[in-house]
Amino acid sequence: SESSGVFSFASTGIYLITFYAQFEMEAGDGAAEFVMHKTTDNSNYAEAALALAGNDATSGGAVGTAANSFMFDVTDTSTHKFKFKTGSMGGSTFLLARTNYNATGFTMIRLGDT
Repeated sequence: SESSGVFSFASTGIYLITFYAQFEMEAGDGAAEFVMHKTTDNSNYAEAALALAGNDATSGGAVGTAANSFMFDVTDTSTHKFKFKTGSMGGSTFLLARTNYNATGFTMIRLGDT
């Protein structure tokens, strides 16, 4: 489930979380990040995985896609959660969303018991 951008789990287990992001980047924006943060104490979040795209061109924008995966061993559904953040983006760089296809999102698959 999701609440205020924080995702939680219905049951314990080992989960594979694959996430992807599509960016439209301004010229010279060396990096655009889509970062998964996790907590195992329902309080302190730390980077778990990073998807990175960039546009080092000196002129013109570019569209870039980045993806990564993270295996999360969820032993307690009340404390193990995750969320996404963006980072290192120039003023005219932004995360894309589309209505007719998936541009940014994630999939989560429960692989088995913890």
